[in-house]
Amino acid sequence: MSIKVQSLDKLMDFLLQQGVSFLAHAAIVLVVFTLAWVVASWAQRGIVRSFGAAHADPTLIRFLASAARYGLLVVALVSCLSAFGITATSFAAVIGAAGIAIGLAFQGTLSNFAAGLMLLLFRPFRVGDVIKAGQYSGTVKALELFSTVLVTADNRRVVLPNSALSNQPLENVTYYPVRRAEVLVPFPLRADAERALAELVERARKLSDVHFDPPPDARIQDFRDRAMNVLFGAWCDTEKHPNVVAALALIGKQVLDEARRRHPLTPKSLRGDAAEK
Repeated sequence: MSIKVQSLDKLMDFLLQQGVSFLAHAAIVLVVFTLAWVVASWAQRGIVRSFGAAHADPTLIRFLASAARYGLLVVALVSCLSAFGITATSFAAVIGAAGIAIGLAFQGTLSNFAAGLMLLLFRPFRVGDVIKAGQYSGTVKALELFSTVLVTADNRRVVLPNSALSNQPLENVTYYPVRRAEVLVPFPLRADAERALAELVERARKLSDVHFDPPPDARIQDFRDRAMNVLFGAWCDTEKHPNVVAALALIGKQVLDEARRRHPLTPKSLRGDAAEK
């Protein structure tokens, strides 16, 4: 009976020693990893400030800052594992032995990393450009190691995986400094087409944000729903595009209202419309 009690006491002492040792190592790991997290964040901000002061490419700055942050965290993780008796060599051997499983598990992450490198190399967009990708559009805030951050026109943050941007059509709205603004104005068939087109162009020329070369233009695009659809457009600086579209739409509304007043509906035209229906 005493032998069993002694064995149990030894087991409890052993478990207590191991538990204390484990908790001590865990506390050290927690402190080290917390410090590594803080240092990595400082390094990321430092790279952004340093390269920003040197007027380097913002896209490259964000990517390098993100790479430095994750690199420091990986080094800290490997160092913390050694506190539990797992050396870097053993860690590498384990990763090598389980390479296939890890590759499959991190397939999406690795593809995002590779896609980020391709985006950085070929530069389909830069930080500050407005892009459209799938159902999302917005201003590029940052190109990071695994994802790209967009800010939408209504100030929403959208995080897109880099692989999604590299594997689908992507439109860079602000790539060129000059862009064409267009609106479609449905004039009634009874309106004087030549006069309406001339008035649209004349009023567009008076807009301060519209370029004179190429000049504004208006042309009949098609005839649908008993109306002639006029495509009305002008060229402008890309950053002025939303304002010019709004101004063209207002001009189109004004000219359309004037055309309707000059050619109001008559009982005869109403009977003709009813017959067509």
